[in-house]
Amino acid sequence: MPIAGPEHDLRADPVYPRLCQRLRDRALARLGPRAEIREHPDGGVLAEIGSRRVDLGLDGLAENAVSGLGTAAEALWAP
Repeated sequence: MPIAGPEHDLRADPVYPRLCQRLRDRALARLGPRAEIREHPDGGVLAEIGSRRVDLGLDGLAENAVSGLGTAAEALWAP
């Protein structure tokens, strides 16, 4: 499920290429230099080698960041 609509598409931001390079670097650090890396359909990157896969898509990264806040995030919407 997308976190934001097309009006918030990070891929249009001028920093997006640098972000993708950092995500590629992270994927290579996890899977090794022989990993195959391609652009994620929703932005970000996917990397694979053999049966191992790293999904660094933007939606998944955003969901993980929000989930990592735990119950502290609930206070943001409390009256």
